[in-house]
Amino acid sequence: MAVLEIKVCLNLQDQSQNVDTEIKQNMTMPVNLNELDHLSARHNAVMQFLGGDETGQTYNKRKLLIRKSMAVVDVTRYIPFLHSLGLKIAGRLQELEGKTAYPFLMEARIHMAAVRFLMLRMQSEDNTARVAIAPTFNKAIVAYRKALKRTSFSDPHRSDLPVMGEFAQVSNFAFQNRELMKLSNDGVLDNLRLAKKAVDAAVIVNRHYGRLQLKILNAINILETKKLGAS
Repeated sequence: MAVLEIKVCLNLQDQSQNVDTEIKQNMTMPVNLNELDHLSARHNAVMQFLGGDETGQTYNKRKLLIRKSMAVVDVTRYIPFLHSLGLKIAGRLQELEGKTAYPFLMEARIHMAAVRFLMLRMQSEDNTARVAIAPTFNKAIVAYRKALKRTSFSDPHRSDLPVMGEFAQVSNFAFQNRELMKLSNDGVLDNLRLAKKAVDAAVIVNRHYGRLQLKILNAINILETKKLGAS
C-alpha cells in the first residue's frame, strides 16, 4: 500500500506543476464561505422579518462574492482531498445561481478531475480504482447536462461556449477511453449525439470548434456502424 501511494504521489507531482500558478491567478481575494449563507433567500427572509438590512445587498456585492466562490471551486478540482469542499460550494452556488450554467459546470469539472485521478491511480496499479471510474464519470455527465440545459442551442452566446465545448471534449474523451472506463457503447453514443448538438451550436459562434465537431461526428459514425453490424 505504501508503494502504491508513493507511485500515485509521484504521478500527481508530474501533473501538478501548474497548480501553484492556478491558485495565484484565480484566488486573488479572500472569501468566507459563511458569506454565501447571507445571500440565500431564506436568510434574507429572516433578516427582513427581524428588520435587518441584509436584504438591501447590492447586485455588485452579490456578483463579487459569487465570482470569488467560483474561483475557489475551480481551484479545488486540482487537489483531490479538496473535491468534497468544492462540491459543497458548487451546491451552494447552484442554489443561488440556479438559472445559470456555471455552478453546474464547476461541479462537472470536479467530477471529471476525480475521474482522471482514479485513472491515474489505476495506472499506478491500484486495482480498486477501476470500479469507481464509471459512477464518477456519470456524476460528471449529469452535471454537464444540467449546465447544457441552461444554454441555448438555437441562439448560442459566447458565454455558452465553455459548457458546449467542454461537454463535447468530455464526450470524445469517453469515446476514446470507453473500454478502460467500462462504459457502454450505447451510453457513450447518447452523449456523443448530445455533444454534436452542442458543438454544432458552438461552431455558429466560433469556427475554431470545427475540428472538435469533426471528431464528434467521426466518433458517432464509428459507434453507429458497430451498432448496425451487431444487429
